[in-house]
Amino acid sequence: MEKFFKCTTIDPLVSALPEAAVWSRLGRNRFLSRITPAMEVQLKMAMLQAESLCRPRGRWRLLPVKVCSEQLTLLDGSWQIFSEAFAQFAAGADFLWLGAVTIGSGIADWIKSSGDDLTTSVVYDAVGSECADQALANLQQIAAQSLRRYGLELAHRRFSIGYGQVDLQHQQRVFELLELHDLGMSLSESCIMQPEKSVTAFARVKQINVQNME
Repeated sequence: MEKFFKCTTIDPLVSALPEAAVWSRLGRNRFLSRITPAMEVQLKMAMLQAESLCRPRGRWRLLPVKVCSEQLTLLDGSWQIFSEAFAQFAAGADFLWLGAVTIGSGIADWIKSSGDDLTTSVVYDAVGSECADQALANLQQIAAQSLRRYGLELAHRRFSIGYGQVDLQHQQRVFELLELHDLGMSLSESCIMQPEKSVTAFARVKQINVQNME
């Protein structure tokens, strides 16, 4: 059980191209509202090329929930998050799972150097976003399998900093607790994560079996 309160790193984090999710994201973009069969083949090739630039890796750990009231959640001894939405999310949890993934800077670097190739850049950006989301889901699934063996249930629903009036400044504590600099990640002065296609999130953990808790 104690090992889960330390960082677990998955590198590489195997993740297949979430093609359906990428197409769904592209369908909301006005540049790709109508495409020919030939263009569809070209876009699929761009998706595969973008996927080849992804280097997914992730890290996770558990945090104790010390206090959970209507507008305050106290984590890990002294980490206070004042947010009604986050407090409602964390209510009833025995622990919170904290995870982070990055796919590296390959896609962002390509987009910066792509010039006026707007359509392909849109495809690459969509692939990067969906691959990051898929990698986080895979990290969560791997963690859930490990936790289940110790009588702990990891919920599917996630909560990310920046939502529910949770200030982005809290990313600084996330970086400290997960030691994300070791994964090549960093924070800007405004607490925007780099590489761009990086994601952090919480999920609730409930104790369902006490037999393996030692």
